[in-house]
This record gives sequence, structure tokens and C-alpha cells, in this order.
Amino acid sequence: MAIEQFTESLTLKEMKCELGDNEWGYVFPQGDVSAVKKIEKLLKKAGGKPVQCPLDDYSGGGNGKAKPEYIMTFNDDVNTVIVVECKNSAKKHSSTDLNSPRGFAVDGVLYYAKFLKAEYNVIAVAVSGTTTANMKVDTFHWQKGQDTYLPLTKAKELLRLFAIPRR
Repeated sequence: MAIEQFTESLTLKEMKCELGDNEWGYVFPQGDVSAVKKIEKLLKKAGGKPVQCPLDDYSGGGNGKAKPEYIMTFNDDVNTVIVVECKNSAKKHSSTDLNSPRGFAVDGVLYYAKFLKAEYNVIAVAVSGTTTANMKVDTFHWQKGQDTYLPLTKAKELLRLFAIPRR
């Protein structure tokens, strides 16, 4: 059985970045954003992902701590973040109604994005699968303060678009 850490590692590899400092910004693992108080506050409001939660429900997050796989910040754009949610199986990519954040990558990343968009322009990336052959990727843009998000096309290619060459 494939484990989610394979998907997480594959995502970093495809985005050509690593945890911590990168030339273009910083990659925070598992919601550990204590260095950025504004993000920490928004993730605290989100809480842990509930089993069911419509995207338009902001009444409060689930129990526990919000832990998206990665949050990425940019050195030259403090108003934009990337949030990444991974699942080990492509079968766990998205639900029909996008209201099952604990069980599906798309649902989960949009759940986090709906809280983060209060203060940031959010690029939300959902990744599932453990190999490049079976990997599913969906990417969304949720502009700060807007009521809804826009799906971005060619999501797999967008992973590489965000990749900044290392010098």
C-alpha cells in the first residue's frame, strides 16, 4: 500500500523545491507556519479538516490543527501563498460536491484556501497518486477577499511553472 509521504516527496520533486529556504521563498511543512503569524492565525481558525464541510461554510473549522502538506511563501510577493494538499491514492483526488476535506485532496486544499484567502491571494494545489504516471493534479486560484475560486488549466504543467531553477 502506498503511503502519503510518497506523494509529498513526489510533489516537492516535481515542483523542484525543498522544505525550508529556497531561492524564491520558503516551504513550510505540515502547517508549521509559526514564523508567519498571519498564516498561523488563519490556519488556527480553519482547524483540522472536518469530515464534511461545504465550501461556503465558515462557521468554524474542525477539531485539531490545520496541517496542509505545504504552505509556500514568496520573497518578492508577500500577498500570495501556495497551499498544497496531498493524498496517496488518485481515488482520493476529489469528491463530487467538494465538501469532504478530510478524505480528498481537492476538497482539502480548497478548505484551507477558503480561510487563507481572507488575507492572501491563494494558489491551491491538490495532488494525489504516488508516481508521475498515476498522479492527478488540480490547481486553483482564490483571489484575496473573493467569494469563489477559479480552476487553473493544465495543472500538471503548473507544478513545473512554479519550479524556480536553482543556481
